[in-house]
Amino acid sequence: GALSVRAAIVTVCVCLVLGLGLVPLVYANVPFLQPFATEALQATLLGSAFLGTIYSLSPFRLKRFPLLAATCIFSVRGLLINVGFYAHALVSSFGGLGGTLLSLPLRDVRCGMAALFFVVFGVIIALMKDVPDLKGDKVSGIRTFTVRMGPTAIFAATSNLLACLFGGMAMFMSAAGGQSIVAGLYYTALARGIVGVTMLFVAQQVLSKAKDVDAENSKMVYQYYMFLWKIFYASYLALPFIR
Repeated sequence: GALSVRAAIVTVCVCLVLGLGLVPLVYANVPFLQPFATEALQATLLGSAFLGTIYSLSPFRLKRFPLLAATCIFSVRGLLINVGFYAHALVSSFGGLGGTLLSLPLRDVRCGMAALFFVVFGVIIALMKDVPDLKGDKVSGIRTFTVRMGPTAIFAATSNLLACLFGGMAMFMSAAGGQSIVAGLYYTALARGIVGVTMLFVAQQVLSKAKDVDAENSKMVYQYYMFLWKIFYASYLALPFIR
């Protein structure tokens, strides 16, 4: 009730217009605007708007179907945003991708690892978001994985998977830091080491906070779910140090 339906509609429409308003700039013959509107950014904005629309609005409303809902979330949060923005930065800074947009995650380790990390994180968020909505989904007849398997099983699986994700990335960063030392890139090694240690700490926090949550208590699960979103956005802060 803090946000009215009308205010929500206005907010979404304004954001949509402002975002898609950058698309025509790709074709505008204004030199100083070109770095802000590449074709990669255009594809990211259009793709995100399209998937977000069919996810939420009728007659599609893909959020009713667990697999399709999860696909929309990790496609936008994991692939589109990370690959698209990375490609946008490459074009703006260096003038080209050196290949196709679709092959970029396979050709560039940094882009590929970032996309993989956020794809997995997106799947976790997609599954976790339905746990506190169990009662409402049952009433609406939406057969989410939580409705089918129970909130306890889904909550345990997602929290453990997230801890494994951060633990795995911590190991990867440690190995990458070691390679940097061998190459004599000590600043890079230090940055990667700090990121690795931070990820281990986050993994510990994910498990520690999960122990105090009753998966049957929607309010507690929702608070934990919002904690995951904080971690998700904070993870972007680590990207400049993973190079």
